[in-house]
Amino acid sequence: DAPKDTGVQREIAQRLAKLGMPGKAAEVYREVTAIDGRDAASWAGLGEAELALGHFPAARDAFERAQASDPGDAAPVQRVALCEEILAHDPRARGITVAERRRRGLALGKCIGMETAKGCPSHEALSWLMKR
Repeated sequence: DAPKDTGVQREIAQRLAKLGMPGKAAEVYREVTAIDGRDAASWAGLGEAELALGHFPAARDAFERAQASDPGDAAPVQRVALCEEILAHDPRARGITVAERRRRGLALGKCIGMETAKGCPSHEALSWLMKR
């Protein structure tokens, strides 16, 4: 087996993501990060693909790996914060009680159009939550 060119694979993943195929993009990004676990761009790409799929814990984990691979890049830090915010408000999050699921759902309903109200997620986090 010839070694795989991770640069070409990363470009394929980027194109798949742009074509609206985040699942396929995530698969390719996973292959790249398995070959080169220090490829910050691929970890960030995987994070974006997972985010697009609504896999918020996986997205956060990928952005954390991107951050660890390139500590000087502020973008992964911001994406980790976004994922944390989404997870804190997501009524579909695994492991929460039915009561908490209901509370979060009702709270989100009250936040639509009022993103600046106390206790509401940011506009960006709310838009991600509404996509699901």
